[in-house]
Amino acid sequence: MSIVGEMILNVTIELLLKKLASEVLPFFGRQEQIRTDLLEWERKLSKIQEVLDDAEEKQLTKDRVKNWLGNLKNLAYDVEDILDEFATESLKRNLQHQSQPSTSKFQNLFPSCCTNFSPQSVKFDYKMRSQIDEITRRLHSIEAEKNLLGLNEYSGERKSRKTREMPPTTSLVNEDKVHGREKEKKQILEMLLKDDLIADDGFSVIPIIAMGGMGKTTLAQLVYNDKTVESHFDLKVWVCVSEDFDVFKVTKTILHSIDDKAVKDNDDLNRLQEKLRSKLLQKKFFLVLDDMWNEDRNDWQLLSLPFGAGASGSKIVVTTRIKDVASNVGTVPPYELNTLSNDDCLLVFTQHSLGTRDFSMHQQLKAIGENIVKKCNGLPLAAKTLGGILYRKYNRSDWQKVEDSKIWELPEEKCGILKALAVSYYYLPAHLKRCFAYCSLFPKDYEFRKEEIILLWMAEGLLHPDSNKQKMEESGYDYFQELQSRSFFQQSSMDASRFVMHDLINDLAEWAAGEIYRRMEDTLETNKQQELSKNFRHLSYIVGFYDGIKRFEAIANAEHLRTFLPVRQGYYSGYFSSSIVDKLLQLQHLRVLSLHGYRISEIPNSVGNLKHLRHLNLSRTRIVTLPDSINELYNLHTLLLEDCSKLKQLCADMGNLKKLRHVNNSNVNSLEKMPKGIGRLTCLQTLCHFVVGQNNESGLTELKSLKNLRGKLKISMLENVTNVGDAKRAELNGKRGLNELFLEWSSRRGNLREPTTEIDVLDMLRPTENLQELTIKNYGGADFPIWLRNSTLRNLVSLRFEGCNICTSLPTVGQLPFLKHLFIVGLAGVKSVGPEFYGSSDEVLFPSLETLYFEDMQEWKDWICDGFGEEVEVFPQLKVLSLQGCSNLVGKLPERLRSLEKLVISRCEQLLVLIPSSSSLCELAIGGCRKVLWRNAIDPSSSQSLVSSNISENVLAVNSNNHLTYLWRDGTVLLQDISSLQTLQIENCPKLLSLVAEEEKDDQQHQGLQSKLHSLKLRYCQSLVKLPHALLSLSSLKEVTLANCDSLEYSLPEASMHNTTVSLERLSIERCNSLRYVAKVRLPPRLKRMKIKNCENLRSLIDEDQVSVMELEEDVNGSCSRYTSVLEKLNIHGCPSLTSLFSKSGLPSTLQKVKVFKCSKLALLSSREKLPKALQKLYLYKCSKLESIAEELDDNTSLETISVAMCENFRFLPNNLHKARQLRQFCLAECPNFASFTEEWLQACTKLSLLSIFNCQKLKALPRGMHKLTSLRDLYIQGCPSIESFPEDINCIDLLASLSIDYKIINKPLCEWRLHRFTSLTVLTLNGSECLDLVSFPQEDIEMAFPDSLKRLDLCHFEKLERLSSSIENLIKLESLHFAHCPNLKYFPETGLPPSLLTLEIEDCPLIKSKLKKDEGHYWPLIVHLPCVCLDDEDQ
Repeated sequence: MSIVGEMILNVTIELLLKKLASEVLPFFGRQEQIRTDLLEWERKLSKIQEVLDDAEEKQLTKDRVKNWLGNLKNLAYDVEDILDEFATESLKRNLQHQSQPSTSKFQNLFPSCCTNFSPQSVKFDYKMRSQIDEITRRLHSIEAEKNLLGLNEYSGERKSRKTREMPPTTSLVNEDKVHGREKEKKQILEMLLKDDLIADDGFSVIPIIAMGGMGKTTLAQLVYNDKTVESHFDLKVWVCVSEDFDVFKVTKTILHSIDDKAVKDNDDLNRLQEKLRSKLLQKKFFLVLDDMWNEDRNDWQLLSLPFGAGASGSKIVVTTRIKDVASNVGTVPPYELNTLSNDDCLLVFTQHSLGTRDFSMHQQLKAIGENIVKKCNGLPLAAKTLGGILYRKYNRSDWQKVEDSKIWELPEEKCGILKALAVSYYYLPAHLKRCFAYCSLFPKDYEFRKEEIILLWMAEGLLHPDSNKQKMEESGYDYFQELQSRSFFQQSSMDASRFVMHDLINDLAEWAAGEIYRRMEDTLETNKQQELSKNFRHLSYIVGFYDGIKRFEAIANAEHLRTFLPVRQGYYSGYFSSSIVDKLLQLQHLRVLSLHGYRISEIPNSVGNLKHLRHLNLSRTRIVTLPDSINELYNLHTLLLEDCSKLKQLCADMGNLKKLRHVNNSNVNSLEKMPKGIGRLTCLQTLCHFVVGQNNESGLTELKSLKNLRGKLKISMLENVTNVGDAKRAELNGKRGLNELFLEWSSRRGNLREPTTEIDVLDMLRPTENLQELTIKNYGGADFPIWLRNSTLRNLVSLRFEGCNICTSLPTVGQLPFLKHLFIVGLAGVKSVGPEFYGSSDEVLFPSLETLYFEDMQEWKDWICDGFGEEVEVFPQLKVLSLQGCSNLVGKLPERLRSLEKLVISRCEQLLVLIPSSSSLCELAIGGCRKVLWRNAIDPSSSQSLVSSNISENVLAVNSNNHLTYLWRDGTVLLQDISSLQTLQIENCPKLLSLVAEEEKDDQQHQGLQSKLHSLKLRYCQSLVKLPHALLSLSSLKEVTLANCDSLEYSLPEASMHNTTVSLERLSIERCNSLRYVAKVRLPPRLKRMKIKNCENLRSLIDEDQVSVMELEEDVNGSCSRYTSVLEKLNIHGCPSLTSLFSKSGLPSTLQKVKVFKCSKLALLSSREKLPKALQKLYLYKCSKLESIAEELDDNTSLETISVAMCENFRFLPNNLHKARQLRQFCLAECPNFASFTEEWLQACTKLSLLSIFNCQKLKALPRGMHKLTSLRDLYIQGCPSIESFPEDINCIDLLASLSIDYKIINKPLCEWRLHRFTSLTVLTLNGSECLDLVSFPQEDIEMAFPDSLKRLDLCHFEKLERLSSSIENLIKLESLHFAHCPNLKYFPETGLPPSLLTLEIEDCPLIKSKLKKDEGHYWPLIVHLPCVCLDDEDQ
């Protein structure tokens, strides 16, 4: 138990007393004995509460007191459960009473709880009677022990604990031991030395904020002692404020620091402030108030009264952990201090542990030290403290203890981390302590949403509104903001909507939570049972891909479990055993149950027995319908069904769920209707998707009483509304909490749709004026309602119309003041966009619009964008304009788009695009239009003039221009125009011959022209014959992509290859069928990566027939041609005419990776005998003429991977393959003519980890010396029928983890294989081809055949196999069992499969498949508990 849990216990008991008085005692108004007992509980709990402070102090030294508190905490939980059952029963009886017609006026005089004497209620009363007696007995025992322990009541203030005391800080600092704060120090100094940060009071306050241990004080010390600060200010003062803020004390300390003689013993606050004001008068002072906690602004205003006397430019630095403190005192935004980098953190650690700056003298400790520093997660205090614990300790075991320890397990006298962090925890209000402790369920680095944790807090009863008007969610939001402001939560750097806890704050939460919370960590053996305390109530765990019953064996006895919370750190879906679901539904005290993301298709009806359940999360499951018993979950607050794509129906009736507040059914698009009684759920705040049913089922009138709806609401199937009055009665305009509304009619058309009805329905669905986002989809009316046309929704930020094909005009939305995003898609009936769209204004139209999309507007012809006068500004903030699929549009684009950054025009065949003037335009994508002109084009009448002025864009895309032959007149104009362009992309221009009409001969013309062009992409330019030399010579150009340019013979002009400025690094060519060579003589001098795919006529990379004899002479070292590039990666795919890579010269010496796929004429990789020394990875596939990769390897070859597959004539490996000392992976597959290995090739391959040989029919033997492969982990030998035996020495390979082999190769009984010696083996695949005698598997004692480590077993192609024997059960770690192509397999052991098994896969085994079918197969009871059963790719 944590030593602070009793603060939480105190508030828990207080809440129990309130619940007793307000909810439970009235329920037993006529049952005197029970009422008497409960009153006795109230009295005893009140007395016990009064001694909790004393117990909290004494538990630190007395174990009996600690145990007493533990018993009391468990009792408090059990009492809360019983009181909750009373409240639930009361609600249930009231609902039953309301649903039954009264037969007596006299009966109505009594409450329902006193008139319902059904057998069920009598049984309930009897059960509760026994539980009350048990609680009473335990209370008597705890009270008696309280007296024996001598616990006293506290009447005054609580004593301060030693654990709270932190030593006061001073201004002194050892700068030699501070690392990584140079940047922060510089920034704070700049703020201090600037005299323009003057506030109204004449002085500026700079708050520095961060969590404890981040180094706020150290940073303040660094700037305080800086020489420039010393000379800049007349006075400087350091005060450690700490938690005990006292205006008198702080004022006195400041005055004493300035003049110690000025302070007298009899001075009151007034006298002290007068003296301080006098001392500061007209002096520029610098004051540091370190470690400030007080959030009372009045106290700060009182303290700061004398500071206004100082000279202009005076500065105050306040360090704090609390944002509210920073807000109260700061005159500038707070400076948020971040964590140290890992390198700087390592420096701090090594300096405090080893007294050095690195591990050069202690290499044996380096790996452990680096792991310890990772635990610090950039927190300098942690690095300093953990380093201090290890000071002058050089034993690895001492370091490993620190590495493996939690922060609270470290010696308290040496470890100040917990003490520093715990101060923040101690000063939390009790209700926030409970919420923070609950966060211990989240694993480290887990990023959570605010709403997620608030809903969990609410389910656990941790939220308590300040007033009757405040909702629980609002108080939850306040709680969250408070914890975030105190640095317990940090905003994610990856997603602004998510938050995370620092690793050490996470440790603090785990320490504070104690043993009632348990987080099952993700381990290598995710299904290994973990010990759980009998008292734990809350469980979370990191989701595995297969979560089986063994992992959760302990929960069967966790009868008091309240929280079952799987936490996933990715988007994958996992498998979950249905047996675990059954066990969970037996845990009657569950309040939170989540099965989020599991591939489960149904929830048992027994879920209705979970009377305490508040929170049910079934999001991203595969359920089709909810059980009707959901309606019996009277306490349910939250039902999460997000992304349940197969969910068709909620339960039939939900009318009993009176406490239901949130139903998140967003992205549940298969839903057919809403359940009965949904309109009675008046507490409902979240209902993401409402489906209008047919034949008056789940009509819109159900929405009337749901007045508390907020957030997002989608209403679909609106075509089912036949009564316009239903739409009016929905009263959407009264739901002021809604900010997103999606109104959808189905896309199907027909005679059943009534346009006039749909007009009236939409008119009646007028939303609240608070709405921020509105989408209308597939609306069938001809016009939009008045409330859309008269701009009444003034708070709209986003508006979308989609598929409203019958509408002939757009609504007036130009005067919506806050509208930022407007999408108009598929309004096929609109022919003109004009004044009715803009509205009338004397100043600005669309004042805030940033994004405007028009798409699939087939009949749209005219866009009238002028006529408003010079004084009216239109689209002043528009950043993105997109027109796509507007094939009849002939108008022009709006002018004066001064903020435009991105312009997209596509499939607008009749449109003349005049590019608007905009200095901010940075992305331009234009294609499929009639003509494109720049506003200040030289020759606007010329259809060939696409670009005639300087381009300021980052991206230029030209697409689908059937007339374009050239883009620029010459290379000089091109370079001038694209001076700021970063990406040039041209697609679907079939008549384009070149980018420039005339190529200059003089390179000097281009010198001095600056360019930023980084990427050039040309696709589907079938007439393109060349690329401009001017473009390829640019030093900025790094990447060129060419695709489907069928007229290109050489992709790179030779002139460019001689230019030393060419910086091309990546070249990709695809489907250029006329291409015979990439270049004539040489590749670009800096080319590093080249990919060529599906170029049918490519013969070689360079046309070396063009190269003179002199140019072909080798370098001095003879490694390669002097003109080959620095190529590192080469990928060639699908080039059937390729005969060689470099026909007369060798491969570049720099080449590191080569992939050659489907080049049927390639006979040689290199004309030289050796491969490049730098080559690391070689992949060859479907090169049918290739016989060898090389005659031999270099003595110092770097080869790590060799993979040869489907090369029919491949016969030889290099003679000296044994020199490949770096070889890690060797794969040979489908090479029918490969016959043998050289005898010595494995001698030096000690790093080989993968050896794979498949379907090499002529291979007669495996290489000798396999026992020397000490690093081998994966061995696959299959489809090699000529291999007669398996090497005996293979059993010496200790690290072998995966083995796949033909059963017949071994050719001896399984027990003689000696596979049990492979102690690391986890995966075994046996291929039974040609094995005709195996009927039962295994045939003998499996313990002698297989190692204990085996986790996956695959049996394939055993034609005669009929039976899986019972000895399979002895594989105690087996998790996956797979049978494929075993047509006669029909028997499984009746005693069952291994208990560790998680997944069973059956493929093409028809006899056993029929016996494994869900619910009906003979063996289904044996496998029902497995998370995953897959029969021919179908999950059961």
